[in-house]
Amino acid sequence: MGDSNLKEKVYQILTPKSANDVILLCMAGFILYTIVQHLILHTFKSWFLKGNYYFPIPGKVHQLRFRNYITGQSQPQRIKKYLDAQKATDPQKVLNKMDDFGATVEWHPSYGPEKSKITRSIIEKVTQNKSGALNVAEFGSYAGYMTVLLGSTLRNNSKMYSVEEDSEFSDISSEIFRKAGLSNCQFINDEPRSAVSTIRDLHDGQLDLVLLDVKTEEYLPTFIKLQKTGLIGKGTTVIANNAIEPGLPDFLIYVRTAPELFSSTLHPCRNGYDDLRDGLEEVVLL
Repeated sequence: MGDSNLKEKVYQILTPKSANDVILLCMAGFILYTIVQHLILHTFKSWFLKGNYYFPIPGKVHQLRFRNYITGQSQPQRIKKYLDAQKATDPQKVLNKMDDFGATVEWHPSYGPEKSKITRSIIEKVTQNKSGALNVAEFGSYAGYMTVLLGSTLRNNSKMYSVEEDSEFSDISSEIFRKAGLSNCQFINDEPRSAVSTIRDLHDGQLDLVLLDVKTEEYLPTFIKLQKTGLIGKGTTVIANNAIEPGLPDFLIYVRTAPELFSSTLHPCRNGYDDLRDGLEEVVLL
């Protein structure tokens, strides 16, 4: 009985009896809609992005895997779809939009603005010290962020190799590279140490610049194999990502305890699209 009386009262309140009632109900509905829309599209999203910014990387990786499962797509696929929608067709626009994606849509494990700036300054030094074309190799491309950056900074006739263990990631990196209007790169789908042998077969002489962004345990073995095959030698610069977070203890001990062989410099910086402190290790072979 009580429930039916309550329903009647609610019905009476919500049933307009005049034109003024209709106007008031419409205004109340509009105000409620505006509040809900703002909460969903702005406030909650802002809270989410701030929380995601400070969220530890292992948690972000689990979140990323969950998104992959829900969407049925890898993150590089989602990045490519985002770039397609944004119509990014030159190197700087591609990099800017990938930064936007990492900062406002989904965190992704690419270099980001701070690391890119440091890398560009290192590339400038390498370029100043050598006239003519540069020979460059990248180990670990993910969605092609650094592949695009490298390709956009190299002189004509430079030789560039991009190594990625995951075949899908390698294909997407290649597509994004071409989308940016670049073509001066050979993509190699293989694990890092095997790829060293492939590059040795393809390339005469040594490399001028190498970027390492692989699994933590692969940095030192890959570096040593590059040395043994003669792909890196006197004058080669190697940039190693994640020197602080998660850290590369074996690799850093190897390059920092032999000052007669290597000049090693740590460049502290922010890690991609979060507040973690990380660093790039710049190693010049003497």
